[in-house]
Amino acid sequence: MTSLCRPQVLLAAFFALTVLPCQARLGETLDQCIARYGQPISAKDMPDALGVGEKEAIFQKSGYTIVVSFLKGSAGAEEFVKQGGSDLSDTERDIILQADSARGKWIKSEKSGIEEIWVREDGAVALHNATKHYLVLETKECVTALKAKIATDAKNKLKDF
Repeated sequence: MTSLCRPQVLLAAFFALTVLPCQARLGETLDQCIARYGQPISAKDMPDALGVGEKEAIFQKSGYTIVVSFLKGSAGAEEFVKQGGSDLSDTERDIILQADSARGKWIKSEKSGIEEIWVREDGAVALHNATKHYLVLETKECVTALKAKIATDAKNKLKDF
């Protein structure tokens, strides 16, 4: 390895070490999330921020806020935000996606403006919004429930039209 490569390797290792503690997994239970992050700073029963989950827990660890929405007792959605409002780097984003790839490989689907979208082989979806500085991962079941909620809400709003 040349001396020119060493700073890059050290930088990559630094990012890996700072992100490694911030790796919830879709499908984990609340107890598993507590074991990973410690006690949540906030936990509430329905509705969660998405309006489809049974419970939402907010954790803070290693400079990140992690919002986990539970659907049928397991993590259906996870939102990662750096405290202080800075964006996740590509390296941080990739490490989080890699950590949650046990159920399939993430495949970059599209980039529309400020949003990048990945789809995992099992139907889970990841959305990185660089302007609002977050990364959201959702199970296929959560995406399906969210689409149904959006359709029901639209139907209710337009029922008298």
